Amino acid sequence: FLLLPSFSQNDWITVTDYSANIEFSMPETPIFADTLSTIMYSSAVDSTEALQVHIYKDMNFDSTDTLFNAAVTQENGDTLRAIAKLILLSTNSEFISIEETFYNGKRGVILGIKYWNVIGGPSNTSYIKYFIENNNFIVFTWTGTQTTRRRVPRQGAPPAPTDPTYKDVFFDSLKIY
Repeated sequence: FLLLPSFSQNDWITVTDYSANIEFSMPETPIFADTLSTIMYSSAVDSTEALQVHIYKDMNFDSTDTLFNAAVTQENGDTLRAIAKLILLSTNSEFISIEETFYNGKRGVILGIKYWNVIGGPSNTSYIKYFIENNNFIVFTWTGTQTTRRRVPRQGAPPAPTDPTYKDVFFDSLKIY
């Protein structure tokens, strides 16, 4: 892996992972872990938004697993949609949306889910964008407590407009080679 200090959105850096042939942007100084054929990058925008990238190397789905096979069968052989079904089942979350996405002809899925914080408090929303590329399962996750954030207005100023989250900035930064 290689972290390149080419700054973009609010002190974000470009991360290039040559082993997976991908590039993306994250806030400066992401946490990096490489263990058991899994690479993980993690960073927080602020206290309401977090970003993660997981690269599962040489991913082979277990075709003998009954649950996996049932999900693939229910999704007419579509492994990416079967994965979405299994994510929903394993997280006990509420489905928000699912859509196909393409990058340079490579098909992926964006899954939106909502789930309750286990220690109480507001619910969390995650959007998970994932691909299978060159036997790697590549997962981008944006998680936040809300779908918009508010700028803090100067004292005495009118309320700040609602800004979008950094989800699209993060997802749109993806490049697959």
